[in-house]
Amino acid sequence: MRGEFTIPIYRFKCSNCKRSSSLWPPFVAKGSQIALDVHEHVLESRACGISLSEAALTSAIPGGPFSERTLGRWVRFWDERLKTFVAKIWHAVLTRLPNVALPQGGHKPKDEWGYLLPLWKRISPLSLLEYLSVAVAGSA
Repeated sequence: MRGEFTIPIYRFKCSNCKRSSSLWPPFVAKGSQIALDVHEHVLESRACGISLSEAALTSAIPGGPFSERTLGRWVRFWDERLKTFVAKIWHAVLTRLPNVALPQGGHKPKDEWGYLLPLWKRISPLSLLEYLSVAVAGSA
């Protein structure tokens, strides 16, 4: 898909407490204009050892180009969410894949995303970032 398009974000108001909430599509993080698969691509690149400055210069990220600072903000945003739910995520992965062989030596990822992103794809149709977005919204 090419070009720009509008995604409606519906707001609902609770008749009891008078607070409003929004229904975000699962492929966009709250407050972001960029799809989660683009964020995931940046996290995967970093886990493979590609620096953010290199990713900003050389990557053909959809919707880009993005500055190194923007990519850094995305990484910090997702790192904070991962810290909160990392134990729960590993529990889900190891429950479904108890005999999984984790990469070692030269094949070892540079960070935890390098382990979790490919494993999560094996156990869930929902991307890990979609899961984290829903989990964070549910805990708020």
